[in-house]
Amino acid sequence: MKLWRRVQRFLIRSSSFMLWLTWPGSFFHELAHQLACYAVGHKVLEVRYIIRNDPGNRAGYVRHQGPPGAGKHLLIGIAPLLMGLAVWAAFIGLAEYLTGDGKLGAVEALIIVGAILVTANVTYHALPSPQDMENVFQQPFSLTTIPCYIIAGPVWLISHNYRCILYGWTPWHTAVVAGTIYELYNVVAVNLLPLLPKLPRIFILP
Repeated sequence: MKLWRRVQRFLIRSSSFMLWLTWPGSFFHELAHQLACYAVGHKVLEVRYIIRNDPGNRAGYVRHQGPPGAGKHLLIGIAPLLMGLAVWAAFIGLAEYLTGDGKLGAVEALIIVGAILVTANVTYHALPSPQDMENVFQQPFSLTTIPCYIIAGPVWLISHNYRCILYGWTPWHTAVVAGTIYELYNVVAVNLLPLLPKLPRIFILP
């Protein structure tokens, strides 16, 4: 029983720590919404990129208005997820470029570690909220909105992953942290640690 209580405390504290550690990800989440608003011709009325201790449990928000349309609201709603996928793609491209010759030096490894942390911040907050997707279903129905509903439906279901929360941890957050730890292990333990004895010589300018 004591062991389980310790596990509970660890999960709660680690979840709070991750929210504190990845708070810059909220900026990218709201920035994605904002850029999507500009892309579809919506006027941005107000933006709060980061909110600390919000009574409504919001990390940030974008208030906007513009022409109705399921397609427009779909793009605005899934913009953070698209940005997260774009950042992941950029990270993979950077990693492939730096390891193209089959070797990974200390400087390249440190660059990749930094890229992993930035990617983790963005993807940790990349999942659209249920309200982001509900805006799509509130638009006037027509035959052209059906594809938007087909796309928005699964995203809406996934956005409710917070209902599967376990002491602060949702499936999405757990997957992001697990993937980040795996990538960090590959870079740090496999590539960077063997180079530690060489670091002083690597960073000394000739």
